[in-house]
Amino acid sequence: MFKKSLFLFGIIVSSLFAQSIVRERPIKQKVDINSYDIKMGDFYLDFAFRTDIGYDDNTSMSRTEDGRQEGAFSRNGLNFAIYAPINEEFSIDAQFYAGYLSYLSGDGNDDSYELKITSGDTLAIDWEITETTKISLVDQAVIRSQDIDIARENKSLDDLELLTNDIFMQLYTFDNNANEMGVRVGRRDTISLNDSNKRLELVESYAGTKYLFKLSDRISLGPYYDYRDYQWSEKVNNDADEYRTGVEGQFKLSPRSILTVGLGLQKLKFDTSNSPLIDDEDEELEGNLLYYKVENPKFNHYIFARFNRRVSTLSTVNFTDDLLTSYNATYLPSADTKMVLDITYIDSEDQVPNGEEYAVFRSTLSYNKQMSENLEFNASFIYTERNSDIADSDYDRTQFEFGFVFDL
Repeated sequence: MFKKSLFLFGIIVSSLFAQSIVRERPIKQKVDINSYDIKMGDFYLDFAFRTDIGYDDNTSMSRTEDGRQEGAFSRNGLNFAIYAPINEEFSIDAQFYAGYLSYLSGDGNDDSYELKITSGDTLAIDWEITETTKISLVDQAVIRSQDIDIARENKSLDDLELLTNDIFMQLYTFDNNANEMGVRVGRRDTISLNDSNKRLELVESYAGTKYLFKLSDRISLGPYYDYRDYQWSEKVNNDADEYRTGVEGQFKLSPRSILTVGLGLQKLKFDTSNSPLIDDEDEELEGNLLYYKVENPKFNHYIFARFNRRVSTLSTVNFTDDLLTSYNATYLPSADTKMVLDITYIDSEDQVPNGEEYAVFRSTLSYNKQMSENLEFNASFIYTERNSDIADSDYDRTQFEFGFVFDL
């Protein structure tokens, strides 16, 4: 169970860093159906018990020492996976976690139930109408917390826990010269799981298209155009339209390394009826760069950088300038062991008079070992630091956790 992690890294590299929202759907990994616990026709279920112990020195992510909470905790629950290959085109392939988080120490920490949609497509139909053309209907749901908003507004983790559901349809095709063309339309709903923070609820409707010309065996280059509409449910924030157009390219530097770049123009237009004093329009350059290399069968890594403008969740700020840089390295000392280092730095500046300028640094080190066919050991260490030009807005947080997954 849950032996897809090595394959998922390839999916992330191929799709996460594209400049356009349109991207080729990855080929599904062949699933070992014999590893699933329950088989009912073409419907498969797999269960695993997860138990962890950890420590968090700032559970409240407080900006002040007085509000800081710390404590040791235990996490116990079930990982469960669903796989349903209804036919060659239609499948459900998703992973979930349901459990209970209990604090062993620390005053003021509240125990809580947890439900996480951790990975995969909650629903996917990939219809290959020809050998070179695929139509996809995909639904992807994730339950997550917004760490930056928690820090900015001194809210708890539960207050800002969100369900994000993204459903889209895409046409992707290759012509006889291996040029690529794609069109995607979709809708992304953000729903607050806590009634006290309904203002974060948002509906995004989007559409995009791109064309990649294969100029040579090593170079592909082409234009993209994306549009996104932001509608806030509570009408506290300003609704917005986002237009993005530019060029992205892929350069195969060697059989084991690739460079992906994108450069374009990003335009934001806001309905400022809720906050008429805020600028209602902005236009700036955006771009990203990814360098990925497989050094040898045991070690691969990448560096990624992106600059753009982000529609803000704050009612007093329309948009924020973001500069993100990230480094990720994966080391496989043996066939059953994996170590991952991830370092991310985000520099942000609210684009309003006297707006906040802040930076977030996060480093994560994780270790995973398959101890036997049914037993897996995991450990992780996370350090987060936030610095701001506003007084009493800085915080740091150290977390470590280790535990086991027992395949039932």
